[in-house]
Amino acid sequence: MAKKRRKHEEEKEEKEYKAPDFDEREFLTNEMETGKVTILAAIMSIPMAILAFLLMGSMGASIGLSIGILGVGLVYFLLPLLKIDPKEFKPKNWLGPVSTYIFAFLAIWVLLVNPPFNDYAGPQFISIDTEIGGESFTILGVANNSTNNVRLHELRIDSGDNISIDTKITDNENMGTVSIQIGNNDIQVMSPNPDNHYTYEITGATVGMTITITAEDTSGNQKIYEISLLQK
Repeated sequence: MAKKRRKHEEEKEEKEYKAPDFDEREFLTNEMETGKVTILAAIMSIPMAILAFLLMGSMGASIGLSIGILGVGLVYFLLPLLKIDPKEFKPKNWLGPVSTYIFAFLAIWVLLVNPPFNDYAGPQFISIDTEIGGESFTILGVANNSTNNVRLHELRIDSGDNISIDTKITDNENMGTVSIQIGNNDIQVMSPNPDNHYTYEITGATVGMTITITAEDTSGNQKIYEISLLQK
């Protein structure tokens, strides 16, 4: 019995493996359909990115991203134009078209919202250096540049102190003007210096005042930084 069983196992091992039938026609059809859908997705990314750009100015970046997601759904419903049944288009075949659409959409959208086409980003405060009575105070890596109005620092002074201010401000395109207002006094333009530095001298500062520095680029984007003057 053991010999018969061994012989039977050897015969099973000797049997040639038979690969499943390869349907070449079905394979080529799937590849052609995937190629068509990928091209459609790339084409659709162009108007969707333009629409996202147009709506972003008034409705924000989140609307732009929503438009991008909506575009993927539109590609699905446009498949009948290519004589492709969406229900028959296999999920694994969506990887190429969807990734092509996402990368193309983001590339066009980012290109449109940045110079030279547009400028949505405001100036950035890099540092603010102050000197009061020979003593220096340095603020580096100013935070919260994403908001228009920020209050990030308080200076301790005595009324009558003179304050020297040197701030470095950059912009992704062209800086316009940097102005300063001390309390309710008239707004003054800060003096531009090399390497994006702007300076101003305050004579006889008063405790309780607020120093407001406003940076505006040539596109009209503003960033505002406020310094409160408190008693030592």
